[in-house]
Parts: sequence; C-alpha cells; structure tokens
Amino acid sequence: MQDFTSMTADDTLARLNAMPRRAARRAMQRLIYRKSSRPADLAQQMALLRALARAEPLDRFGRTYALIACAHKACETVDTDMLDSIDAELHETLDWARALPQRNILRRDGFHLRYSVLNVLIGSALLRDAGDLPALAATALSELDRLSPRRASSYLFNSSSNVVKTVCLAVALAPGNAAHVHQQLRRLIDLSLGLVHIHQMLEPLTRRFGPRRLEAVSPSSAYAEFEATQKRLFLLEDLCRNPGDAALRRRLAMASVGRKTEAQTAAMMAALDRHL
Repeated sequence: MQDFTSMTADDTLARLNAMPRRAARRAMQRLIYRKSSRPADLAQQMALLRALARAEPLDRFGRTYALIACAHKACETVDTDMLDSIDAELHETLDWARALPQRNILRRDGFHLRYSVLNVLIGSALLRDAGDLPALAATALSELDRLSPRRASSYLFNSSSNVVKTVCLAVALAPGNAAHVHQQLRRLIDLSLGLVHIHQMLEPLTRRFGPRRLEAVSPSSAYAEFEATQKRLFLLEDLCRNPGDAALRRRLAMASVGRKTEAQTAAMMAALDRHL
C-alpha cells in the first residue's frame, strides 16, 4: 500500500496518475475517507482534496466527499479564499443531495450527505460572514423533519453526531424553534440507538471474538462522538428552559462549531461574537 503521508499534493497526484485506473480509484477513496493516509501538512491535504473533487476515476459521491473534506480543511486553516472558490459548488452539491433518497449505504444516503454538506456550508458562512447563513440554518432545521424512520438504517447512528452538531449550531443562531428541535433530536438519537441494537442482534457470534475482560475494551471514536452529542443535547435542553440566555446560546454554538486548530477556534469565536 502506497504511503502518501510524507508527500506533497503534486507528488501524490503524480503517483495516482501513474496507477492503473482501478488501483488509482481505490487509493483516492482511501485518501478521502482515511485522514491518516493523507499528506501530513494541512495545506497539502487541502490542495490534494480539491484536485480529487475533480478526479474522473471517482464517481460523483467520491468527488463530493473530497469537496466536503477540502472544505473542512479550509475551515481548519481559515482559508477564506478557498472557501469562496468552492462555495457555489457546495451549494450545487446541497441541491443535489436534497433530492437524493435515504439509502442503506452510509455514503450514498441522502440524509447523511445533506448534513455533511450543510455542516461545512454553515461553518464556511460563519467564517466569511456570508449573507446566506440564516437560510442555511433554516435548511438544517427543516431537513431534520424530512427524515423517514421507516427508511433509516443502522448507519443513522454514524450520521447522528454530525446532524446534532449542525442542527444545534443552527438553533444557536436562530433559537425560536428550540423546543421542537430538541424533541426531534431526542427522537433521532433514540431511533439510531434502536437500529444499531437490532443490527447487532443479527450478529451475536461477533461477541465470541471480543475482549474477555472489561478492562480490555477501548472506547471507540464513535463513543467519544456520542458523548459530545449528549453534551450538546443537554445544552440545548438548558436553552429550551432559558431561551433568553445569551451565554447558553454561545456555549451551545461553541460546542457545535469546528475547533480542530487554534486558528479555527479563534476565528469561530470571533465569528460567533459577530453573529450571536
């Protein structure tokens, strides 16, 4: 397996272009979905992902997730020029995603994809003081009501963290409907946990190969995300009880925005000062 971590974006692309098409597609998918496989430098990651968002060996879903990953890196590095340059493409992607049905394939599920795009669009709009921020927040809230429980799969749990982050930020920006949104998110989490439980009941043999002692169990990154999700829900519940509490709105917003780097954290704090 090729190691790209010490390469530049240009070197990585040259290596990909030299591969047979099928091998190149597999390598591109790994670079999109596994952060640890990318070049270490964030600027190089962003340049690579921007190129992969146009790469022909990938289908539209692959190119879309490359674009979303590129937007995340632009937010982390507060590269507003990059965010400006991909804004129209992200909006076109949102329109496409809103027309997609729910599916039992995580990265082809319309609900999952809608919130993946909305999350970066709202973060980008905050950093750039974009005029469409209120409309994006309203879309994040309305899309929650479109979820069909009958078409949801066990992958809903994987989507729920991103949904809660995006929706809680939208509520912090426009808290008028907080009580309804809070109840909808509670239903979403309950539904996702139930679907995961049903899915795991169908695979009881996997327990035979697990750890023998509790001390050997290592909480997964999914569990860490679940903990953060619950904290956001508790903050939202507090806001429902105290709708006029500006400090609570800010705490909820800060718990929901991206804070991967010091630069992003500082920029998001400043943006929230302007918008709350």
